[in-house]
Amino acid sequence: MSKKTAPPPPPRSWFHAGSGCSASTSLRSFLATKRELKFDECRLNVPAHARVRGRRSPPPPWKALLVVRLRSPREDGGDETVDRDGEHRNFVTLSEVSFDLSGYEYSKRENSYVPFYRYGRQPAVVRLVDDTRAIGTPAFRGDGTPYETLSFPATERLYRPQIRVDDIALKTSSRIPIAEQGRDDDAEHPRPPVPFGLRIRNITPTWDVVSIQVSQSLAAAVNLGLSGSELDEIRHFLSDERLYRFAVTQVITVLHVVFDVLAFKNDVGFY
Repeated sequence: MSKKTAPPPPPRSWFHAGSGCSASTSLRSFLATKRELKFDECRLNVPAHARVRGRRSPPPPWKALLVVRLRSPREDGGDETVDRDGEHRNFVTLSEVSFDLSGYEYSKRENSYVPFYRYGRQPAVVRLVDDTRAIGTPAFRGDGTPYETLSFPATERLYRPQIRVDDIALKTSSRIPIAEQGRDDDAEHPRPPVPFGLRIRNITPTWDVVSIQVSQSLAAAVNLGLSGSELDEIRHFLSDERLYRFAVTQVITVLHVVFDVLAFKNDVGFY
């Protein structure tokens, strides 16, 4: 009789690599301690196509691609690149995300779509989902997003961690209009670069789902006709720095109402 082979273990996220990949433990520990990675000294040159004004339809946006790469040993494979010191190193692409740096809004005065820079006064927030659960087959998230396989380390069945840009707290007041391409804009007279800030933060799977639902609700509110200034008041309290303060304020408000009812229930008993 042939022995029954044990089924392979369910695939897990890269964060569950444990001893098989010490980088996952190091990254999780760093994000848990520091809470975020900050990059505030970045400068970006606005390309010429991002300055175009469209008459009938908005031009394609100015996009950015954020790639999270890890240095790996030579035997683990990966893409060999040359760093600033001229040394050849091996890197493994852990995950990547693409997002828009610019947007467009219609101007009645100019009768065209005017481009704007989205992150002029606020940093871009990137969420790295700290998911250590086993993933079933087929490997899809609850929102339909498929999990992508990762071949590092080769001894385990792992999936790339989910990474996305969180624009819940990004206000419309942070937009900066982008000027048109002038005749004097050449190599000798370039336009000054725009500042760009970046925050990389971890998030649990539960809060990631809640964040996606809130983002979809805000998008639905925009489609219903709410102005940007009205939504900015909501986005102000949805940032990480003010969310817990907002929750504590609501709890205190509810307690005040409860204590008022208990204090004056005899006076309003005839109702």
